[in-house]
Amino acid sequence: MEDSNRDYYEGLRAKANQYVTEKKKAERYHRSRRMFVIRPFLGLVLAPMGDSRGHKEWFASMIESESLFITVDEAMEQWARGCLIGMTLYFYRGADFRPLKEDFRDSVITVARQTLVNMDTVVANGVQPGETGEVWEPIRIATLQTLLKAWDVI
Repeated sequence: MEDSNRDYYEGLRAKANQYVTEKKKAERYHRSRRMFVIRPFLGLVLAPMGDSRGHKEWFASMIESESLFITVDEAMEQWARGCLIGMTLYFYRGADFRPLKEDFRDSVITVARQTLVNMDTVVANGVQPGETGEVWEPIRIATLQTLLKAWDVI
């Protein structure tokens, strides 16, 4: 085999190995958290514990099984979503994981009332995307207690 062909195939093999490694890291991360979505007119929907999918794959199966008239990309942009990792609740919207705006307060209250979180739970609104399989840096954080007091909920 010529050196140029060998280099080409070694490059392909390296890319394939990197893809498999990234996919395994992503699956391990996804299994370690509990994702959720707040759907209009339906409310909070929790993914099964240990689900290895990302929101995009979860939404695709949801849309197909329920025959919803929305695309996956539209759902990613429109639905408030997030996950619970340890004692931190993450909220975001869109493919860029940006913070929620006008629906942040209602989203936090909805999730807090329907899940097993406590007042010391950290609430993160938006994240800075980082390395696959790693926990990404939150944009804004506060404790659940601080937010609920500020909103006169407690």
